[in-house]
Amino acid sequence: MPAVAEPFCHIPFSRRQKVNTKLKLEELDFIEKPNGPTSWINPLVAVEKPNGDILISLDMRQTNHAILSKKHPVPTVEETLQEISEANVLGKLNINMVFHQIELHPDSRDITTFAAPADGLYQY
Repeated sequence: MPAVAEPFCHIPFSRRQKVNTKLKLEELDFIEKPNGPTSWINPLVAVEKPNGDILISLDMRQTNHAILSKKHPVPTVEETLQEISEANVLGKLNINMVFHQIELHPDSRDITTFAAPADGLYQY
């Protein structure tokens, strides 16, 4: 796969401190510094929520085109409701940071690399 560096999304100075605070994901062992050159760099996007907090994510649209994946049919709402129609107990699940619960295979980590405003490169 050829090396790809997506254009950097400039983070306004007013949001940079909040973005750096969100990068505590390194302390939680969700992200790490790469161990050398990477083949892909994704843009980091920081969006301010109405409450003033910052939501950070990666713009991985181009990366998604490069990923070979198995195709799995997604069940319709009707199929899902049919499956749970006889359930006796329904629960509530807090899915805060749910995508951080899946560990990536080391071979896949390279394409999740992104550039942080002040701290350089990170990868999931």
